[in-house]
Amino acid sequence: MDLDARGRRLRAALAAALVPHNAPEVQLVRRWLDSWSGVGLVLAGMAHRGYDVQLTAYAARDWRATWRAAIERLVARRFTTESDPVEANAVAP
Repeated sequence: MDLDARGRRLRAALAAALVPHNAPEVQLVRRWLDSWSGVGLVLAGMAHRGYDVQLTAYAARDWRATWRAAIERLVARRFTTESDPVEANAVAP
């Protein structure tokens, strides 16, 4: 059976869900994702796929990631409230 890209990702996600949580492979991925280089690669991948990503620090140790599809940003900019209608159209996609 041939699967498209979405089908292949779904199959991989379902297969990964069957791996026991204490398997060495899972521990390796967790150590990698719990590092700054892992977080950076995930954020870079999301940005490459068209997401706006923001990482915000709170206090000394807390972090929050916020993301949204770039199209949402464009739609939000289209409905901006500007005093001059020409300026409002200038920021529209």
